[in-house]
Amino acid sequence: MHTTASTSLAAIAAMLAFVPFSVPAHAQDALSVGQDGNAAQPIGSDPAQMEDDLNTIVVYGARLIGQVEAPQPPIVTLDQADIAAYGAGSIAELIEALGPTVSSGRGRGGGGQPVILVNGVRISSFRELRSYPPEAIERTEIFSEEVAQRFGFSPDQRVVNIILKDNYSSREIELEYGQPFDGGFSQQQAEGTYLRIDGQSRLNVNLEWDNSSMLTEGERGVLQAPGSIPTFASDPDPADFRSLVSDSSGLEATVNWTSSLGDSGNSVSVNATYERQESLRLQGLDSVLLTDPADNSALRSFNSADPLAVDSTGNNYSAAATLNMGLGDWQVTGTLDATIADSVSVTQLRLDNTALVAAAAAGTLALNADLGDFAEAGFDVADSTTYTVNGLLTARGTPVYLPGGDLSVTMVAGYRGNGIESTDTRNPGVETDLDRTRWQAGVNLGIPITSRDEDFLGAVGDISLNFSGTIFEQSDFGTLWDWSAGVNWGILSGLTLSATYIDRDSSPSLSELGNPQIATPNVQVFDFVNNETVLATVITGGNPLLPAQAQKDWKFGLNWELPFLDNSTFQIEYFDNHSANVTEGFPVLTPAIEAAFPGRITRDASGQLTAIDQRFVTFAERDVQRLQFGLNLSGRIGGASQEAERGGGDTG
Repeated sequence: MHTTASTSLAAIAAMLAFVPFSVPAHAQDALSVGQDGNAAQPIGSDPAQMEDDLNTIVVYGARLIGQVEAPQPPIVTLDQADIAAYGAGSIAELIEALGPTVSSGRGRGGGGQPVILVNGVRISSFRELRSYPPEAIERTEIFSEEVAQRFGFSPDQRVVNIILKDNYSSREIELEYGQPFDGGFSQQQAEGTYLRIDGQSRLNVNLEWDNSSMLTEGERGVLQAPGSIPTFASDPDPADFRSLVSDSSGLEATVNWTSSLGDSGNSVSVNATYERQESLRLQGLDSVLLTDPADNSALRSFNSADPLAVDSTGNNYSAAATLNMGLGDWQVTGTLDATIADSVSVTQLRLDNTALVAAAAAGTLALNADLGDFAEAGFDVADSTTYTVNGLLTARGTPVYLPGGDLSVTMVAGYRGNGIESTDTRNPGVETDLDRTRWQAGVNLGIPITSRDEDFLGAVGDISLNFSGTIFEQSDFGTLWDWSAGVNWGILSGLTLSATYIDRDSSPSLSELGNPQIATPNVQVFDFVNNETVLATVITGGNPLLPAQAQKDWKFGLNWELPFLDNSTFQIEYFDNHSANVTEGFPVLTPAIEAAFPGRITRDASGQLTAIDQRFVTFAERDVQRLQFGLNLSGRIGGASQEAERGGGDTG
């Protein structure tokens, strides 16, 4: 026992030797050590107090730099081994692989893309790090939607905080080739990535090219819609001129640069991206139903030298910048993101077959005759150019200390300008030119009520309130409001309950309002009225008559870090959404939908569906209730090797 006591005191003394402290000279007490190695009573001190001090061990630790501090615990925390298990080639692929874990269940069908933080700080755009290899990540934290409000985002997005390694460098070239066993088409991809991380300084360059060849319905033996198969086998098969997979290619070039500003901890980052996409999709052949004087009929397919097709090209130019700095006790982040995009869609027109029908009816054209060559029918061209500028300034701080902890305040001010110009040759002389400006100002308050750490009413657990309000002044829809209130209750360590209410207004996007009309021929559509599949012309594009939307959401959640399984969490979330004036794409064409939107459906004299207008529509109300469960597990399967148990390393 004597030896053990001496060893413990020596260990404590060694720990204290590395802990900086200072004691005023007038308050210092002399400390004598007995011959048995135990501490004697300090001169002028209470023996009972001295005994308490000797039985107290203080552990000093450091929080991992870049972690997010929030009352809500992470839904999932992934270390390097967990991230490697996903086998992703980039952070973009990792986010995609995480799937529902990073997706919000808020709203009618889920919220938007997750909020991405880097080392606990907002970034201007996900483009800034989407091409980084996952090996550059030290740790990843995923938080609930309530945490997004603390960084100036809407409460229908989850938060993904990516903590990068302090020092990392990589040069990668990745080549991919794929094709199905049955052949028919192939896919190729080439990507080169350079990344260097040195503390807060980062440089990333990424080049990517991808290509996919065409696959037709004929190559897969797809059954054709009734009434579309030509009468004579000598005619070309329309299935050989209908795409299952378009002929497409893409190019992307990105440069990202981040640098610290002196030794202050401030940083600046800029990034620029160019993207180009091209695709060619075949939509079948021209066809005509010929009837001779004897009332015999034949369906002919022709003009295989110039099949119906949709040729699309798009260019996207983006640039963004972020300034992150400390001003006193406030963390201020400013972001600016600008994008210009242009797209052109060229649709091959059908040939005018009136002369063929008349010749067959007059008996001058045999039903099985060679229909000859035809002049080019021309094209419909839809052209659009869009621009978007987003600027957001957030200030985060804890200006007031309350008995339950620090009051968290996030103030937001922002500007968004976007516009769209579009034309299409189906409406000659008509040009859509829409511009929108939006100013916003908002505040988020995180109010601690009780706290175990602060020893203030800790017997009931950790309770905090969250209030958020934002006002938007929009040029085309006037004043819109967005506010929410919530409570978070950490009943026990690892067990948290939450409830949040959201009331928000939102407007349809300019794309939903002003995208050009595109009429695509020979699209297979199932007609529930006649119980048949037909080839119809489908019209897509914007609808300028869409109103603003009102949304009211309740969310109740439980997050439990399972005590009987390492690195495991269990979540239950219940969502109740009520929305009015809901903008959505045109639904599946059922008899009820056709009765509700009769002007969107075109039928011929026999009642067969010939065209459907699938531009955006508005529903008066929509209610959605959703119960969502999540179980997240991570760790090693099987026991560690003897080498790892001896400290020889991780066999991974």
